[in-house]
Amino acid sequence: MAITASGVQSNRPGQKRIQTHLRAAGLTALLSLGLWASVLGMASRPEQLLWAALGSLPALWICLPLTGKQKSVIGLALGAILLIAALLIPYARLGLSALLNALFSQSETQQRYLYEMFPGADAATAGSVHLGILLFGCGLSVLLSLLAEKAHFLAGCIPIALLLLAAAYFGVTPPAIWMLCTAAVSALLLIPHPSFRQDITILLLFALAGGLGLWLAPGENARISNLDESLRDRLALSTVSETQPDEPSETPEDTPEPQELENQNAPLLVKRDRTLDIKIVMLIVVIVLALLFLFVPAIARDRLQKRNDRLRAGMDSEDNRIAACAAFHYAVSWLKAVGVDFENLPYVSATDRVQATVSEDRAEAFRSMIALWQEAQFSDHTISDETRTALTQFQEETAREIWVSKNRREQFRLRWKHALWV
Repeated sequence: MAITASGVQSNRPGQKRIQTHLRAAGLTALLSLGLWASVLGMASRPEQLLWAALGSLPALWICLPLTGKQKSVIGLALGAILLIAALLIPYARLGLSALLNALFSQSETQQRYLYEMFPGADAATAGSVHLGILLFGCGLSVLLSLLAEKAHFLAGCIPIALLLLAAAYFGVTPPAIWMLCTAAVSALLLIPHPSFRQDITILLLFALAGGLGLWLAPGENARISNLDESLRDRLALSTVSETQPDEPSETPEDTPEPQELENQNAPLLVKRDRTLDIKIVMLIVVIVLALLFLFVPAIARDRLQKRNDRLRAGMDSEDNRIAACAAFHYAVSWLKAVGVDFENLPYVSATDRVQATVSEDRAEAFRSMIALWQEAQFSDHTISDETRTALTQFQEETAREIWVSKNRREQFRLRWKHALWV
């Protein structure tokens, strides 16, 4: 609990914790939805996306006002029950089997793989698929939200890694838009100390990378396709002639040799390669600049916040003595930052310098606070709430008066050189 200038207690740590829970729950729900959308896209079942979205909503349970141990027990139990129910209830299991058979079919179609299908899945109805997705999705989102609460790094890495492994194993690529969204949400979960600006920057970075990726994706070239088909036909004919020497193969006289076709298309290939190289260089430059824009300010702000935390150390202490002394020392830091020299000089003798540098009112307030600080620093009796409130209010008024009186250039110097701001 922090005490403001008016002496009213504010619950800033509690508010920040609630915001962190809400962010983790929202990102987990989006991550679960992205995973389901990618899998449904791989299985060519996009019509089931609504039920996947409903199955992602239980991730919001992490916002309930429970202790850490209660969340762990309830989350593991609830997630396990939902997943086991999806696998043991015959109606739901039949729907999941049908979904997996659809994924196997897509893999067989695109990669010529052969799978042993789940028996009886052809009899699955739309309701069974809906129930299977809903139960399994609810269990998955509950466990993901718990993982994001306890280990956000693992919550950001494991799901996207499993999705990439599934795509590589089945040889089926998820829809690009859902893959990009899932990767963006995973990146947001990796941020240790998130802020709104960092979230927006990462989303813009992924949007830019996705747009450039689609722009770089090479389209089909008719001349190259014809060359490829001609080479394949020539290879097939030569293979047949070698295996069946008695049957001469007839080749049209006007069919150009493969070497001639390669020579005709060489300028086009060279030009296309150069264009692709330029695009790749541009993509690398943009990504490097975006990473610098994202991480360099974040690192600088983090170091600045740590310096400010050291200056404010003890102000939020429950001990009135520690908090009162810390508030007075923080106010002195502001006075030093604007040029008041306290070196080899007692605070009582520095009031003239405070008056010359800041204002007469601030010098009078400083003179009256010295006695309270000496009481908090050197006395043996208990420090009252009124003393703490008075010194805290003096610190806040000093900081506000100095900050408002400075122009933007001086405020920039106070922030980045002395780690002081209002």
